Amino acid sequence: MAIKSSVASSSLVEVLDRILDKGIVIDLWARVSLVGIELLTIEARIVVASVETWLVYGEYWDTVQSCLETLDLQWDHVNLYHDSVLADGPLGRQMVQNLAASGSYDFALVLKLLDKGAILHKTEDIDLLLAEYRVAAGYERPTREAASLALQRDVYIAQRIATTVPPGGAGLLVIGAAHEVEKHLPGGIRLVYLP
Repeated sequence: MAIKSSVASSSLVEVLDRILDKGIVIDLWARVSLVGIELLTIEARIVVASVETWLVYGEYWDTVQSCLETLDLQWDHVNLYHDSVLADGPLGRQMVQNLAASGSYDFALVLKLLDKGAILHKTEDIDLLLAEYRVAAGYERPTREAASLALQRDVYIAQRIATTVPPGGAGLLVIGAAHEVEKHLPGGIRLVYLP
């Protein structure tokens, strides 16, 4: 019996159609040095998505902003958290401004809330965030320890919230859907979910 083999090929149009339909993120980082002297550093982040995908994402954040505007909050008393924020104060604000300027809808919303007086808090531990990124990006092989990095990040974020929101205070957490921070918050914190 003969074994048949076939090679699936895709035209350039099919590949581009798939990329534009689903989207793609390309992270590039390179450093060229000679005898310990850095000659060239290249950093780039390229995001490609269909216009439709980008518009749906923008509409989602517009809906979140509309929901926030209906809340009766004194923004100068609202403690603000966002996953991947590594600093508070002026440095944290600069990070948010840079990400908002790069086209990030969620960071643009966070910047608007800061302009209303919300108080930005460091939300992440840099070592945990970088370790999880290295595994997710494929720079390191997944290990048992790496598998628990998301859990460790969630616990860290919950601890930051628990220690920085004063009794009776308000906090707003902007975070990816895969996180489970609420499981690690103390019982005295009441949660309200927005869309």
